[in-house]
Amino acid sequence: MEFINSFLGAFAFVDASALPDLNIIGKLVQLLYNWIGNYGWTVVVFTVFLKLLTLPLDFWQRYVTKANGDKMEEMKPLLANIDKQYGHDQNKANEEKRKLYKKQGYSMGMQCLPLIITMAVFIFMFSGLQSYTNYISKYNYALLTETYITAFDEEFAESADQFAALEAGQDAVKIVYTNEIEEKFLWINNVWRPDTWSATMADADTYVKGGMGSVALTAEEKAEFSKEQYNVIRTAVIEVDPGYFSKINNDGSIKEGWNGLIILPILAVALTFLSTWITQKQTGAVKKSPDEAPDPTQQSSKMMMFMMPIMMGAFAIFYTAAFSVYMVSNSMLTILTTFAIQPIENSMVAKKKKACNENKASYKR
Repeated sequence: MEFINSFLGAFAFVDASALPDLNIIGKLVQLLYNWIGNYGWTVVVFTVFLKLLTLPLDFWQRYVTKANGDKMEEMKPLLANIDKQYGHDQNKANEEKRKLYKKQGYSMGMQCLPLIITMAVFIFMFSGLQSYTNYISKYNYALLTETYITAFDEEFAESADQFAALEAGQDAVKIVYTNEIEEKFLWINNVWRPDTWSATMADADTYVKGGMGSVALTAEEKAEFSKEQYNVIRTAVIEVDPGYFSKINNDGSIKEGWNGLIILPILAVALTFLSTWITQKQTGAVKKSPDEAPDPTQQSSKMMMFMMPIMMGAFAIFYTAAFSVYMVSNSMLTILTTFAIQPIENSMVAKKKKACNENKASYKR
């Protein structure tokens, strides 16, 4: 009885009005969710909208990159002559190359522009989904806490049996979690947790410390946080949603399983590499023949073709499945739009080359 009294003294209702404010991405996600009703599909639809919004920019990036690559092809003989003429003076050679770049309208910065814009959108989405992860995790915990305390009070008032009241509180948590908290998506139990071996609900220490895929509490929140309260609610959640490969311990408790099956991290790596490779190949950023010496921008592009998938895989493993859904959806859309706009791009490049050839012929006459 003394244990029960001390335990109840630790309980405190989490005030939903104290939830963090959502940024613009978080507000848009909430708006879409109210319409769609599933967080996973909400992220997919939001990614489609974002891709359509940035499609003209994607087209412009690809066109400029390809045009820049064509200019580099035309300048290669001239660059080789500069290296031959000023090979003994690297500073002078670089100066002459810069003059040639300027004369031909070639900008090395243009080669980096697609990456810069891609990273800007990436950070934009990351901050938005981080904001919503923080919000929804605290909101769900507030809802489950209120549910537990209400059920306990009602049961205790009727039976005056504290142990029965504790069980009634946990049963109420299970019902609310199952019926009112929609976090499943495809094979993933909780889309706000990683698609990995992570538990369906973060443990108390992870919840307090925060980090990728979890919630960081403020100093004031940490001071009021009750680990006992959190664990009792988490136990009820794990019992109703234990995850994959869960087991029953000898004492009858449940050994928590996996939230996902590591499918999204694998897809994130594979599709990021594929989309980057296709884009670079079609824009001429990938070396066209083994005998052709690549320029520095080509070498940088090839390095990023391998670095980007590794980075995306790390985010997919350690961050929420919701963000992994965004990365996978974005890569798939990039591949589709790349093939869709290629005919238009080729037509524009062909017209530009024809115009240049006509101008050259007119000049010779």
